Amino acid sequence: MELIALPDFHHELLALCALIFLIIAVWIGVRLLPKRYKSFKIHSREDLYEASRILSSCHKFDALLQELNPYKYAPATPPLPRELRRRVEKAVDECKREEKLIQIKERARQKIYNVAKKNRKDLLWKFLKMLKR
Repeated sequence: MELIALPDFHHELLALCALIFLIIAVWIGVRLLPKRYKSFKIHSREDLYEASRILSSCHKFDALLQELNPYKYAPATPPLPRELRRRVEKAVDECKREEKLIQIKERARQKIYNVAKKNRKDLLWKFLKMLKR
C-alpha cells in the first residue's frame, strides 16, 4: 500500500484547521463564561425612576438627584441631556458596585461571627466539662 503524497499547500491547510479549531474553542469559552456586570442605561422614564431610586440610597449623589428631579416629574419634558444621562449612568453603576461590596463585607462579617459563636460554644462546653470533673 502506497502513501498518498501531501499537497504543496499542506502547511497552510494545517494552519487553517488549527485556526478554525482555536476560533471555535474561544467562542465556546466565551459563551460558557458568566456574563460580566452590565452597566445601567437610561432608555425610558421607568429607567429614570429606577436610577433615582438607586441614587437615593447613596448620599453623595444628592446634587445629581436634584438635577434629575425636573426631568422625572414633569409630564412633557425634553429628553434628558446626554451629559446628565452619562453622569447618572456612571453614578448608578458606582452605587451598585458599592452596594455589592457592602453585601460581600456583610456576608464575610456574618461568617466570622458564626465561626466565633461556634468556637465560643465549644470553649464553654469544654469549660463546663472541666468543672464537672
